[in-house]
Amino acid sequence: MKHLFYIHSTVTYFVALEVIKYKKLDKHACCLLLGRGFKQLYKFSEIKQSIVPFSHHLFDSFAVEKQLWNGWRKLRAFDDYVAQITNSDSFHLYTNQSGTSFIQLFISHRKCSGFSFLEEGMASFYPISKINNEICPAGYATSFYKLLKHLNYFGRLSQNPYFYDEGYDKVYGISEAAFPEFRNKIILDNPFYNSEASNCINGHLIALDALYEYGIVEKAVYVQAIEKMFLYFQKRKVDQIYIKYHPEQYNNATHLQEIRNVVTRYKRGIKVIELSSTCSLELIAGNNLADINFYVFLSSVGLYAGMCGKKANSFATYIGEKDIQFKEKIESLPSVFSKYVKFL
Repeated sequence: MKHLFYIHSTVTYFVALEVIKYKKLDKHACCLLLGRGFKQLYKFSEIKQSIVPFSHHLFDSFAVEKQLWNGWRKLRAFDDYVAQITNSDSFHLYTNQSGTSFIQLFISHRKCSGFSFLEEGMASFYPISKINNEICPAGYATSFYKLLKHLNYFGRLSQNPYFYDEGYDKVYGISEAAFPEFRNKIILDNPFYNSEASNCINGHLIALDALYEYGIVEKAVYVQAIEKMFLYFQKRKVDQIYIKYHPEQYNNATHLQEIRNVVTRYKRGIKVIELSSTCSLELIAGNNLADINFYVFLSSVGLYAGMCGKKANSFATYIGEKDIQFKEKIESLPSVFSKYVKFL
């Protein structure tokens, strides 16, 4: 029996390690599946790590094909990959969500014994019904599209792909507020508390959201918010700021350079230090020796920073005043966010 952990971010990475420790799993039977360009933080001699060769955004590796044999070919390649990382053994999957196509293919694999969810980001703090029906609904598909999907992948892909499929086994969180109204919830130790071994930096840190990359807000509105953000720091005579770009920005070189150019244009004499793409902001937040203020739009980094006792602030209202739909998004946030993050 193998245990496959899909690693989507720093949070899922450390939650996965906590699950392995909590369940006392045989480390030789575990495999960390590194997705979305995530770079491994530690090297393990016992735990296998594999870079997932599939994606969902910006490009869906398992998009529906009109030429059915292309879908069959991709499905065969997927099953070959599973056989390789599991040695054709049965497996349990641990994932941040179930809505993406390649995660559905793991779940529907004949050797999959079940799946569980790992805490990751803001989605983990909504009730399951709100996420599935309002925040991340499955969407509408025509009958022809559904037929093509079925024929492409032999029914392995869900026709109504819920963000959190209710057939899960357990949910694993590191905060009591995570997974409200979910059954079979297990709260693990928070791996970010007292993380003195991580980078210790002081001052002000911006963690940018991928709002533009995900199409949540228009580029012009996003740019205006960044400009206003730096005006905020300028008025308070802040002369140095750390910045960390979102993984989706690192995965899109064009977007990353566009946002870097915006920061350069509006920093107005403020020294901006770019943190490494592999840097864990959650570990920085948990470092008791660090005296640092976090700034986000709606990133869960702000929430985790607040939970770790750091000052966390949000510039989300800068976007909300220009975008009514985004303002509604702010108003529908779970209450735990405003408990730990101050809106500026």
